[in-house]
Amino acid sequence: MASSQSSSSSEHQHSVKSPATSQQPTKASSAKTKMTQAHPAVTQQSVASKISQTLGGQYAPQDLAFQFSQSGAGTYTVQVQENHQSPNMKAKGADPSTSPTVAWFKTNTNGQLLKSVDGGATYTVVGNAY
Repeated sequence: MASSQSSSSSEHQHSVKSPATSQQPTKASSAKTKMTQAHPAVTQQSVASKISQTLGGQYAPQDLAFQFSQSGAGTYTVQVQENHQSPNMKAKGADPSTSPTVAWFKTNTNGQLLKSVDGGATYTVVGNAY
């Protein structure tokens, strides 16, 4: 039973094995990470998750489609479109033959997430990409 709890909690939280000892090493290791790495790795998955959070008030995650292009390590340009094939959008009567663009996003080498609502002509920082 203890091993299944340990494995379940480690899936949801990183490096949580023993409550008595996990707090201090976690703080020390995160401080070391901050000193040696400016920001965590930016991946398509982390960017899509952040974009979904940014648009969460307007769209459910399954109602969005992401088109990624990569210009360098961790730097992406993302076209975000409505997914009219999702059950939620179908229930709302969205036209299945269209997929309008919601916004454009991109990441930069500083790990920032930027958003454009004018087709990519201008971008503003909306948070971190990780």
